[in-house]
Amino acid sequence: MKRKLKQNIVLFSTLALLMTPGVVLAAEQSQGTGEENGNSEVTEKITITLNKEQLELTEGESETLVATVTNSENTSVKWKSMDETIVKVDMNGEVTALSPGKTIIMASIDDNTLDTCEVTVKAKQLSSDASIKSLNLTVGTLNKTFSPDDLDYTITIPSGTKELDIKKAISLNDSSAGLLVSGDSNLKNGSKITAVVTAENGQQRTYTFTIVKEAIDLSLKSLRVTGYTLDQAFDPNTLNYTLTIPYEAQDVTIQAAAASSEASVSVSGATGLEVGKSVVTVTVSDADGNKREYKITVTREAETEENEEEENISSTSSSTSNQTSKDVHEDIRKDRTLQYVLVSIGCLIL
Repeated sequence: MKRKLKQNIVLFSTLALLMTPGVVLAAEQSQGTGEENGNSEVTEKITITLNKEQLELTEGESETLVATVTNSENTSVKWKSMDETIVKVDMNGEVTALSPGKTIIMASIDDNTLDTCEVTVKAKQLSSDASIKSLNLTVGTLNKTFSPDDLDYTITIPSGTKELDIKKAISLNDSSAGLLVSGDSNLKNGSKITAVVTAENGQQRTYTFTIVKEAIDLSLKSLRVTGYTLDQAFDPNTLNYTLTIPYEAQDVTIQAAAASSEASVSVSGATGLEVGKSVVTVTVSDADGNKREYKITVTREAETEENEEEENISSTSSSTSNQTSKDVHEDIRKDRTLQYVLVSIGCLIL
């Protein structure tokens, strides 16, 4: 009881002392004097802190680390990758994943203050997408709506088209896939263009486009024989004609023009015609080898008796002319011989 009373007396005495104004002021003055007497200056520590302690990337990905510098006028951060075969880091803190593995990125300032980030690089999962997304032709028409899973198509193109730039018309589902196009030049009817798409993982898909050329007009717009008239009136849809020529004619000259500027015209059998029937062929063709033939059956008349008489007269005339010439020469020869004899006799008399 006495001990507890003593403790209470001490407590109350202490409280009374602290509540006395003079005593509190003295304590505050004493505290101020202590700080002044210490003569110590506190310098805050320079720090650099990265926004991430750990970073996970996939091959080919990039991410930029951010460094926060405190208590330093110098804010130029130096970056370094401990293994540049796994990741590389540029002067701005951009980290690029190169190959699977783990390494450390260090950020430092004043060469003695640094922070680090552990980087893990995962292997990239290769795509197996080897499909074409869309096909937008500028020349030609597909026989059906394009679908990535449909591999065979027909493309109808104008007759004069020689090539198609299919590669420009193709869009791939996966831009990282490869594309190889072949057979898209020197196009003919039945030509095949192939487009081989190779996915990242090596899987392939082949699309085939069969070319159909629009047919051109292989008809003639005119057909004439110089100096003669065909037995039938010309009609572009009529392919066979007849013509009679005299015995004296052995050749005919054909004048023919194609209806289409893309077609060419050739003539065969129009020279050296025999007596009787011969066939002259006029062929209209295109660059792909398609053709249409017009035929003219030419009858060369046989030699007539009148022609034979004319030949005989000519032959007789020639023979008579030759005989007359011979007689004249004979008479001249005889006259010269007589003159020679007379001259010789005169000389002897003298």
